[in-house]
Amino acid sequence: MREYNLINRCLVILKGSRIDVMTKLRIENLLIGIKMLLLAEVLEESIAPDLEELSEKVTAVCNGGTAEGVSGLLEYVRKLRSSMADCLDLGC
Repeated sequence: MREYNLINRCLVILKGSRIDVMTKLRIENLLIGIKMLLLAEVLEESIAPDLEELSEKVTAVCNGGTAEGVSGLLEYVRKLRSSMADCLDLGC
């Protein structure tokens, strides 16, 4: 349940940010994808992503981050979602 709360917090922070709409939607889509992967409940706790770190990054970028920070966040969330999906496919 903690993981879902962290993703929900990220979504709320993102919604209130001044990031451009298209980037915001991309990040939101990826966060929702992460939430869906969490529903699969196949990730072992030892390989589960550090969603606390994700929450910290979202907070930092949404509270006055630079354009580079926003693009870095987008890439970070993409990689996180991708690694979770790969793990699901491989049955980690």
